[in-house]
Amino acid sequence: MKVNLVIDKLYQVHNTETYLTQKLSRLAKYSAKPILSCHYINQLKIIRDELRSANCSYMLISGCDSKNYDELKSELQPFEEEDLLKLPKYHSLNYIKNATGYARFITKLPK
Repeated sequence: MKVNLVIDKLYQVHNTETYLTQKLSRLAKYSAKPILSCHYINQLKIIRDELRSANCSYMLISGCDSKNYDELKSELQPFEEEDLLKLPKYHSLNYIKNATGYARFITKLPK
């Protein structure tokens, strides 16, 4: 059984971010997948480096700030900042881990 653990605004609880950082690399072993949401990637001060080394995926939802693109610029190529800024409502620019590596694509999300 897979477990998705959804955490909104993790950065607001410093101790929880620290705790999850220590456990992140072992969660996959227990079929648990954390899903973190935030307005800016740089709000995740403690766990950000651990996320990168844990093969995480990213969804940049339309309307998000270009600072999020800057954080992932090299991973999102060939997409450019302009692609993110021109996303229609209910769309996302994705960097998703899959069986062969990473996929980069734009998705229309449900309303």
